[in-house]
Amino acid sequence: MCLTVREYENNAFTRFVSSCFRVNCKKKKRVPFSQEMFDVLDNSDRDRVDRLKRTENVKFVSAADVVVSYHRGLPRITVPLPSRKEQCVFTLKPITHTVGDLIQMLKKEDRGIDRATVTTTDGIRIGSNNTIESLMENDFRLVINDMEYLVTPPLHHKHTMENLESLSDVRMIIGQLYETLQVREHYATMEKQVLAELEAVRLELEPLEQKLRELDATAERKANMFIWVCLVLMSIQFSGLARLTWWEYSWDIMEPVTYFVNYGTTMALFVYFVLTRQVANSSSVCQLLTASLNQQTKRK
Repeated sequence: MCLTVREYENNAFTRFVSSCFRVNCKKKKRVPFSQEMFDVLDNSDRDRVDRLKRTENVKFVSAADVVVSYHRGLPRITVPLPSRKEQCVFTLKPITHTVGDLIQMLKKEDRGIDRATVTTTDGIRIGSNNTIESLMENDFRLVINDMEYLVTPPLHHKHTMENLESLSDVRMIIGQLYETLQVREHYATMEKQVLAELEAVRLELEPLEQKLRELDATAERKANMFIWVCLVLMSIQFSGLARLTWWEYSWDIMEPVTYFVNYGTTMALFVYFVLTRQVANSSSVCQLLTASLNQQTKRK
């Protein structure tokens, strides 16, 4: 039962308060008495209310409520501060924070709080070592100075280990589905990245490839020149041996000479094979000259 402003404006203040208190005293309940009702009283009535508070079990109840809500699994309690006349939100940890921590937070936030306690709905004080998790299981009363607030925490579902495991499985399945559905887009994105990197590499290699083409052309030109020089030398050798055989000397004299000349040429080709591990032909000579030119370019 609450005292209204209209009832305080009447002259039956004493009779109403006494009857109200007697009825509630029989029921062993506290009499809610609002601060707004107290403000409209005159000085004499205020003194009488103060005496009633001191002698009887009477509490002030504020019109502002204490609201409890859950944000990302953590309880957030909104409490009106008596000194600043404003709402303040406190975020609590259900496992680590206790009732004593909540009281310390209130006193630290508002220095005007002289007394702060937490009781059950029946008026039994709750110990400071009780956790916030156990406090949020039932309704409770928060007493700040002369103000008393009835707090009704909302229902909060607790996650069991089985629920957490099933939730983990669902998240894994969703991740696999997302990966499967997004694989084409992922491949397209990766293809664009690879093409961009390939284009950058091509731009970097373009001057080097140009230099390589120049070296290949030079090596091929020198290889052709070497082949023609060898052909000319072989023609000169053939002409000299033919003259010595048929004009200057006889075949009996020149036969050993031609044998050693042919054998020496064969040995020279074998030495080339031993050094290069390639048969002496046009392509191998071109590759040898290209490698030689590359080495010369690096030295420069």
